[in-house]
Amino acid sequence: MKLFRQIGAILLVIALFAAFNFSVYMLLTRRLSNNFGGAGTAQMIDVERYLPFKEESDLPRISSSLKLSGDLPVLDGASALVPVYAAIIDNVYPEGCVTFEGGEFSADNYYGENFASDSAMQYKNTVRGYKAIVDGVTDVFFSAGPSAEQQAYADKKGVELVYVPIGLEAFVFFVNAKNPVDGLTADQIRSIYSGEIKNWKEVGGADRAINPITRLEGSGSQTAF
Repeated sequence: MKLFRQIGAILLVIALFAAFNFSVYMLLTRRLSNNFGGAGTAQMIDVERYLPFKEESDLPRISSSLKLSGDLPVLDGASALVPVYAAIIDNVYPEGCVTFEGGEFSADNYYGENFASDSAMQYKNTVRGYKAIVDGVTDVFFSAGPSAEQQAYADKKGVELVYVPIGLEAFVFFVNAKNPVDGLTADQIRSIYSGEIKNWKEVGGADRAINPITRLEGSGSQTAF
């Protein structure tokens, strides 16, 4: 009898654990999942669409009188700025300067592991890019400002980072198409991401929990937040 009670208790624990996980999936995971997969989730950009010197590339092409050769500066940058620095390489650098491990680009790499070490284009993203430029692996890095930890790493290594502003950008926030809230003030957004506002009814919406999503630690957007 005691054995049956023990087995029953174990089965009950398993059932409760399964029910909890199913509830989390239905309430959060399924609702917050997106159509990106694998490396695309981390990158949030299809790097292959912006590779230099590819006929099918989506990069803008201009007639530039400036052409570089010889010892080329290695360019790297954040996901959002891949089209910017890749376009510079495409229009100014010599063809053949972008190389890949194994000879071909692979979409299944999170932080540009597929780019060869001698490639003039790298893709380490902001999370790893600041370390690369401090360590001398990258010459010019296109990104938002560094986090406190990234700046501290540069200070520790005795490297002075020189910043050259090239543009301004803004955050755009998306909500579900069925959400009746059609506008939020900057103060409301700050309150949502600081945890002060936790329910949509506080900003004129339904009585539903707000699940604010931000990017990973060390990314430019999270640092700006």
